[in-house]
Amino acid sequence: MELRHIRHFLAVAKSGSLTDAAEVLGIAQPALSQSIARLEKSVGARLFARSRSGATLTPAGQAFLVGVEDSSTAIDVAADTARRIGSGLGERLTVSFVTHACFNLLDRALTLFVVERPDVEFVLQEASGDNQLDKLRQHSIDVTIGHPLGNPGRQLRSVLLYQEELVAAVPQAFQIRGDSISVEELASLPLIVFPEHRAPGARAAILSAFQRAGKPLHIRCEVTMAVTALCCVSGGMGVALLARSSQALSYKGVKYVPISEAALLPRVGLSAVLRANSQEKLAGDFVAMLQRVAQDRAK
Repeated sequence: MELRHIRHFLAVAKSGSLTDAAEVLGIAQPALSQSIARLEKSVGARLFARSRSGATLTPAGQAFLVGVEDSSTAIDVAADTARRIGSGLGERLTVSFVTHACFNLLDRALTLFVVERPDVEFVLQEASGDNQLDKLRQHSIDVTIGHPLGNPGRQLRSVLLYQEELVAAVPQAFQIRGDSISVEELASLPLIVFPEHRAPGARAAILSAFQRAGKPLHIRCEVTMAVTALCCVSGGMGVALLARSSQALSYKGVKYVPISEAALLPRVGLSAVLRANSQEKLAGDFVAMLQRVAQDRAK
């Protein structure tokens, strides 16, 4: 089984047509047909059902696709890394992160890491979706920093960096009694919240705390980014419960208020997730730096 045969298989699977795949690959269709036939002989099963309308994956082909798709991407990444190093360039590390990872964690870790590894080129992507773990498995990113999501599976390794209390982000004109706000006061206000799947268990814990205060949970709107939450607060839509480190993000028309009974509410954590592959030393070294900065931050 040769790598080119697998690439040919992936091209046909993607296009659903030998003709179209041959055009994309820049080879003659008979040569592509022979390549697929050799692969099927090597596998010992038919991978495509051919017809006048194209080529569709058989059940065996679908199973084969699941097995080789990620491997092909990993080979491409390894080849790119080898080319860069062979050309005198450094390794590349792609990191995705949620907004509040920037507050006294990611910025410091990057500063320290580039001193130790000036040859590394970083690609930084603010996480805007919920598919970061899939991107890790597909080798689209190397490390993701976000809220703990439970067990990521055997392919990935999760490292808890820190946990911290929540604070209330309220409109600047909002009047409070004293220097903090109580859970009972918060429960009487409309809330701007993150979807449950972004921070599993957090909404249930907040709901439980509000119920103990004898108040229902009043959700005004859901947002996926901290900056969006602050925008809503600034517009007077309600109050947002954010990680304490979010206070580093100044936003016009918003003030941060400590919660007097913060211990009743869930703590917000940040974790780094990477592939559980001992050969990926660069990603592991960067996560170790994140841990070091998180430990210093807690002192």
